[in-house]
Amino acid sequence: MNEILLLITGGTIGSEWSPSEDTAVVMAMDSVSEYIRNFIRPDFNIRQNIITMKDSRAITDDTRRDILAAINQSDCKNIVITHGTYTMVDTARFLQDNLPNIGDKKIILIGSFYPLKGYSPSDAPFNIGFAFGALLGAKPGIYIAMNSQLFKPSRVHKDIKNAMFKAV
Repeated sequence: MNEILLLITGGTIGSEWSPSEDTAVVMAMDSVSEYIRNFIRPDFNIRQNIITMKDSRAITDDTRRDILAAINQSDCKNIVITHGTYTMVDTARFLQDNLPNIGDKKIILIGSFYPLKGYSPSDAPFNIGFAFGALLGAKPGIYIAMNSQLFKPSRVHKDIKNAMFKAV
């Protein structure tokens, strides 16, 4: 694995805590790639493409088509997509439905329940590292990496009450 395409879409993982608003607010700039460069320091190239910086509740099928286009235009076989948890499953299923011949690509969507920046502790650092590590052993396909597990899009749901993803 010598290159990974990192597609950024915002979500809590790309947010920071705003005390004045008493909530996480999606940042104008990406912080995930900076975290990867400074703290994970991988021994491979990362190509980054910022698709959007939105709360995932604002992700539409138009945005999903932009993600799909970025995947189709890339020759990278290893792709990580940062995404908000509210509609992550919807986007993963959209990709699954619209990438019937995925070939040898591995696509992993990640998010977090707490912002990467300005909030501690956060699940974001673990989820990022887990997703990158999972690329090493995963078979080609589309996955969601949350709560220390790789889920297939059709076999997962977000349990809002318990703030976690679970297999169905």
